[in-house]
Amino acid sequence: MIYRIIGLTILFYFFIHWIQLFRRKRVTVAHFLAFESVLLSIIIVFIFPDVSSFFARQMGITRGADFAVYTLVLFLLLLTFSLVRSNRDGRESLQRLVRELAIREARNLDKID
Repeated sequence: MIYRIIGLTILFYFFIHWIQLFRRKRVTVAHFLAFESVLLSIIIVFIFPDVSSFFARQMGITRGADFAVYTLVLFLLLLTFSLVRSNRDGRESLQRLVRELAIREARNLDKID
């Protein structure tokens, strides 16, 4: 029982923390909704453990714990894809910025000569 209380406390902290990040416009709406829905799902499973078994049986999986692991793997794959895409976009943005600065510097050197 104590683990459940500690787990719920940590989950509620993350839940409130993400709401604050969203209010400060530090996360996008899509990331906020995705993370909050995952947190709410975990909180519901913490409070009502039989829910995971119900959904597992609906999906043809025998145990609720297996369903939780499969769901976690899918979530981590989506998170990885999102991070890779974000990293690529940041790299491209940085590359454009460096290219633009190099062109400006070259033009300034041509004006001096």
